[in-house]
Amino acid sequence: MGLIENYQYSKQRMKLKKDDPIFLYTNGVTEAMDHQENEFSNRNLETL
Repeated sequence: MGLIENYQYSKQRMKLKKDDPIFLYTNGVTEAMDHQENEFSNRNLETL
């Protein structure tokens, strides 16, 4: 995980139930480009 110096990160807590899924990804997924240089985007990731 990369960290940005002097960035104001927010905190959030949530309770997970047994068998709740967790999906982790890096910006390399959403910033990947196709042949026309269109980013994959957060929207496409959420849709997928």
